[in-house]
Amino acid sequence: MGDIFQLAVLEMLRNLCKSDPQQKSKLMNAIFMMSTSKSSSVLFECANTITQLTTAPSAIKIAIQSYLSLLQEQNDNNVKIIVLDRILELRTQYAKVLEDYITDILSLIKDDAMASLEINQKVLELTTLLVSPRNIKEVQIFLEREIASACKMEDHGQQASITNEYRYLLIKSIN
Repeated sequence: MGDIFQLAVLEMLRNLCKSDPQQKSKLMNAIFMMSTSKSSSVLFECANTITQLTTAPSAIKIAIQSYLSLLQEQNDNNVKIIVLDRILELRTQYAKVLEDYITDILSLIKDDAMASLEINQKVLELTTLLVSPRNIKEVQIFLEREIASACKMEDHGQQASITNEYRYLLIKSIN
């Protein structure tokens, strides 16, 4: 199925769920199946649809996994920023569910620490908002290691200001 067709089907399923709530459980299964799509736009819309139609933790986990998959697979920083903003919005209602994914969220920094300061800032913001007694040690160890590796980065030319700003973000997060 093409992307446009899948998006049209997804829109139809969303409208049916809203107009006929009794059919919602059956229709949600179809949406869950579509959340395995390889298309970024379909994956994003599935995650959005799930979060709009239900508050069930198991369904929200599927949406979060879809968002995280997008973050790991996308090269476009603008897409990453949009997805991170969406996850930040979910945090207000589903912080406990998101806490389970803190390692996956932190791995976004590991992939390419200097790719985008704006992305790193959002990831660190989200991480600090999700820190709990359950995961504080893990976050602390990650940040300490990341600070140590950032201190080893070379400071040459324009890269120096980016490196320094990245170090500042890490230190600010640990406080």
